[in-house]
Amino acid sequence: MGTSTSTGHHRARRAGLGALALGTAVATIAEHRAVTEHRNAGSDRLYTELLAPRPGTTVNRVPVSDGGEIRVVERGSGTPLLLVHGITLAAEIWAYQLDDLSDRYRVLALDLRGHGESRAGTGGYGISRLARDLAEVMEGLDLTGAVIAGHSMGGMATIEMLTSGHAALERLAGVALVATTAGLVYEPHVLAPLNRTVTRRAVSPILRRAADRGWRVAPRTDISYWASRTALGENPDPMHVLATEHFVVDMAPDSLAGCLEGVAGFDVWERLRSIDLPALVVVGTHDRLTPPWHARRLVSELANAELAVLPGSGHMVMLERRNELAVLLDAFAKDVVARSTASRSAPAGSDAAASAPAGSDAAGSAPAGSAPAGSDAAGSAPERSRS
Repeated sequence: MGTSTSTGHHRARRAGLGALALGTAVATIAEHRAVTEHRNAGSDRLYTELLAPRPGTTVNRVPVSDGGEIRVVERGSGTPLLLVHGITLAAEIWAYQLDDLSDRYRVLALDLRGHGESRAGTGGYGISRLARDLAEVMEGLDLTGAVIAGHSMGGMATIEMLTSGHAALERLAGVALVATTAGLVYEPHVLAPLNRTVTRRAVSPILRRAADRGWRVAPRTDISYWASRTALGENPDPMHVLATEHFVVDMAPDSLAGCLEGVAGFDVWERLRSIDLPALVVVGTHDRLTPPWHARRLVSELANAELAVLPGSGHMVMLERRNELAVLLDAFAKDVVARSTASRSAPAGSDAAASAPAGSDAAGSAPAGSAPAGSDAAGSAPERSRS
């Protein structure tokens, strides 16, 4: 009797394990098919929409003080608009903005050191070194009256530059902070050191061993696709997922290790009040990497900031909300340039510089030509508020 019962239990267990294995196999096959379909749908557009060289684009290679070199692509003329990408990305992630805004601005997008075609020098990959690179690029290309837009880690480097007293600050009229933060954790004095220690002792050694073996960050697999998918919000365009994956897997592991260490310990919340430039803070409601509380806290700490919240967008705002971001950057740049002009022309003691230009259209309409044919990027209007 006991033997019969035991045999029955073993059979039931084997049947259950078999069903679980079959279900897992079916789910894996279905996921693989889905990824394959997404790759097929987006791969051709990845090159034509983002990676292909644009007519009229100039490539600059700016030497920096520690022996490194920063690649900067630019199109157009007028007020400089300097675009700074996030970790693992490159200048081409701003291709839409180079297309949409270069008819009225000198739009520049750079590769941060260790990304794209930029080379690191002896100074490593810390946020302070990235900030110095930004300042030296602005000086090297003689950008004046500029607006700088920093995304994610690029936003951190921008904040570091703004709070560190670089002479290049005099070259800026305004700053846009896109899906970024002044510190990744809410209680930095407690958690930032732990975050930094875990990164240095666990994550970085793995990446550096991969670099020693000549590996890239990751192969292109279903896992890399779905991991990249987490950076985007609701119903992403498969091409935008592929674009994110393209830059991530192509990055050198040792460069990523150095950048992650800088990001992990970054905390300048207490220094934000020193920034008196006009600021635009942009975030998506579905940003999992720098959720909206980061943006709201930035606006509360900055002296002169406006918040724009984009419904449904994730972390990759420049891809997911092309049209809305073009409208926001265009309106913000017009506003701060007008303020700067009014400030320079106002008589001594006048308070003209403190007020926004009359009739400012910051909620403006989309720039001409910014929407690709058939695009539904206009979506919901961003939520706007000021500090």
